[in-house]
Amino acid sequence: MTAKGKKALLLTTAAAAVTAIIWVKVSPNAGAVPGLTISKKAADRRSNNLSDDELKPLVASFRQQHELSDDPKPLVAFGAKLFFDKEFSANNQVSCATCHAPDRSFTDGKVKSEGMLTGSMNAPTLINSYASHWFFWNGRADSLAAQALGPMESPKEHGFSRSKVLARIQNSYRSEYESIFGKIPDVPTDRLSLPPPAQKHSKVSSAVAAYALATLGSETLQKTILRNAQTLAVQPVEVLKTMSAFVDETPTAFEKIPLSEQHAINQVFANFGRAVAAFERTIRTEDSAFDLFADRLPKASKPEDALGAGFGEAELRGLRLFTGRGNCALCHHGPNFTDQQFHNIGLMALSSEVLDVGRAQGLLDARDSQFNCRGPYLKQDELSESCRELDYIETESAEAVGGFKTPTLRNLKDTAPYGHDGRFPNLDSILQHYNHLAVPPAVGRIEESLKPLKFSAGELKDLEAFMLSLNSPVSFFREGQ
Repeated sequence: MTAKGKKALLLTTAAAAVTAIIWVKVSPNAGAVPGLTISKKAADRRSNNLSDDELKPLVASFRQQHELSDDPKPLVAFGAKLFFDKEFSANNQVSCATCHAPDRSFTDGKVKSEGMLTGSMNAPTLINSYASHWFFWNGRADSLAAQALGPMESPKEHGFSRSKVLARIQNSYRSEYESIFGKIPDVPTDRLSLPPPAQKHSKVSSAVAAYALATLGSETLQKTILRNAQTLAVQPVEVLKTMSAFVDETPTAFEKIPLSEQHAINQVFANFGRAVAAFERTIRTEDSAFDLFADRLPKASKPEDALGAGFGEAELRGLRLFTGRGNCALCHHGPNFTDQQFHNIGLMALSSEVLDVGRAQGLLDARDSQFNCRGPYLKQDELSESCRELDYIETESAEAVGGFKTPTLRNLKDTAPYGHDGRFPNLDSILQHYNHLAVPPAVGRIEESLKPLKFSAGELKDLEAFMLSLNSPVSFFREGQ
């Protein structure tokens, strides 16, 4: 069986195990787009934990088994050099590793990522990203290669451009590039220092904007929008649409050069993303204390007999809470403890000037990107799950408003602070959020299945102990290994 076939079998088995235990299809789940549909029975199961017989197959579905990479070693090695090269930035000080440091499980430990400037998002981990689909917190990229391109041209991150990427590859990596992708196209020298194209993000529809406006959880933000609408003599929904999607329609010098030259530069830029993605697919977690417990469990007469180093009684109690009363496995399931979908978890507004509609914007950006899987540069021979979704996904869904991607729970010890905007400094703070769910979300409606956990202090400690048992060393490609 091929590596991809083994992966498909593993995912099918894991999904079947979880489905049999936790949910059946009943009605759309508010906040998850697209996502799992959760039965009322499943959502109401918080009075009981799973039996030992129910727990075993669910634990087996959590056990990680990495697929083999199909990427050729020269491509991976090339991508590793690009990933760590700081000269792919305006000040020669920012590389991909600046925000995704290997010694922090490929995060940076900062509330908001810091490149050329301080960004607006927390840097997500890259561990096990080969198994992911939809990238960035709002899912605006449908492949790992497309994701690698975004930071290059962000003024707050690398502050670079696709033309300068071509120039850097010509000057320092020509032989490696051409041995993998073929001859670098001839582009006039004066094209190699052009700024990036204009920043364009499609605005959400008036219907989605109206829904977002009606569900704003911040009175201060409401007043800001109404005041700006009055000043500009426009409807409030038009202000909201502009706030949620930065749009600069002014053509840059890049957009004025011949289309053939734009295409040549774009193709090299896309290949840069391919190479970086090949390296990133090698970033994998090794076995954690939980994975070793999962190995022992099938041979044990009861879960307590499978305990061992790093996974003791507290971790087992936390696992029972995670899979039972806490209903955590509804969104955090599978080997990476994520459904890879988007949910509104009821986060209050932190600013009266910034509005992020989350997945509602990401859907549009993914659909309209020239570097998506249907575009001319990063077409896929074998369609990924996100690429298949791109053909039918509902881009005008109000349920997407305020939704952000479910993060992996692996290596949480290394990846604080947490949340798409880094608002949670430690695990206790985010567990307290779920324990109370006391504030209205910044925008949109909170996930329908979410109810306050109402756990005791001891139960929260047990849940935290289980989550930390998922920590493990990280391996990745190193030249010479």
